[in-house]
Amino acid sequence: MRPQLKVDTKSVEITALPENLKQLRMAVKETLLASGVDASVIDASLLSVGEAAMNIVKHGFDGGATEGRITLEIDSDQDELVFRLLDNAPSVAGKQFHPRELEDIRPGGLGIYFMRELMDSVEFLPAAAGQGNVLEMRKRIKPE
Repeated sequence: MRPQLKVDTKSVEITALPENLKQLRMAVKETLLASGVDASVIDASLLSVGEAAMNIVKHGFDGGATEGRITLEIDSDQDELVFRLLDNAPSVAGKQFHPRELEDIRPGGLGIYFMRELMDSVEFLPAAAGQGNVLEMRKRIKPE
């Protein structure tokens, strides 16, 4: 029987402003360093959470909103890290998100591409109260 990943559950809430995104990245880094996961997993998780949070600020809150809230939950589920980003932006339920074509060379537009490449699953889930959004990303950890 292989050992299960154990991460101390962490929840961080910020105001949806670009200057506050560092708090989310620091929570990811500190939590994963404490859990002893590989540096490559930490890097992939930092990039994915950072891109997701920036997309929320940029697209969900038109660049930032003092009434906007983003909550990051970090947890583990057997051999997976689980990252949930919850917000109170207008719902995107039912919308399809696609990264731009890689051949289209210009800044921006690759956040979803990076998230899907670096994480094992990226899902938009229904918000509990029917308002806002929930993005769940999972990253499997290989047993040592």
